[in-house]
Amino acid sequence: MDKIFASRSLMMPNNAITARSNHYNTLWSSANGSNNDDQDDIITTAATNELLNRATELRKQADVLEEEMKVERSKNPKVSSFVEKEQMPFYRGVANSAWKISFRGRDRSQDDDDDKRDLTPVFGDVTLHFRDDGYTDITVTNKDNSDNDNKPIFFDKFWGWDEEIDPEDELRYLSFSANTKGTKMAKAGFEEGSQMYFTARVDFDPTTASSSDGLELNDGKITVKRELKTGFWGVFNASGILAEFRDSGDFVCRPAKLPETI
Repeated sequence: MDKIFASRSLMMPNNAITARSNHYNTLWSSANGSNNDDQDDIITTAATNELLNRATELRKQADVLEEEMKVERSKNPKVSSFVEKEQMPFYRGVANSAWKISFRGRDRSQDDDDDKRDLTPVFGDVTLHFRDDGYTDITVTNKDNSDNDNKPIFFDKFWGWDEEIDPEDELRYLSFSANTKGTKMAKAGFEEGSQMYFTARVDFDPTTASSSDGLELNDGKITVKRELKTGFWGVFNASGILAEFRDSGDFVCRPAKLPETI
């Protein structure tokens, strides 16, 4: 029988033998591969179930923690998972409004003189209340910028405020002034008691503003007045009659709480 099979094999072409061998190999691989796929499906299903179980357990733990936090917050209102943002005040007019002024400055009134001064710029904060009667009060100063009595060391006092429309650009501006004091002001070139002038543009249109819109004070500029030395006109000394304002700093304004609630 073996001889007959061998003789038949010898009589078959080589390509026929190869084709039959490949056919048997394909059948074997298909059968074996099917078993492997079934095993992979079983492993994947088991892993998925394990992940779902772990996720469910974590969700339960999170729910328990959330309930505990709710109970704790009910006992102490100050404890919260969210920081409530303090609502900023807003004003629809300058009168009876409060503003935190952050300024920086250096006296430039004598920059064109031959005798140059070694000046150190000054930075600071002060909160002002523009009263209904046109006066200005200092309400709050930064602790770092105050003396032991919590009195401002930058300014001795602020004078009244005024609001007017500039005829050149037809925009509304707020202006006020203050007397300076303290060593930091002196190092910046502002001598004790010298006057500093503040001007800011008032941006607010009541015809287009919504009920929650408030005015803004922008483009704040600080100037100082310098007397012009004009010499003699005949027998009259005109020195000190003419003066000009020199830019000597800038400032920004942010709405602040009124003094009654500070």
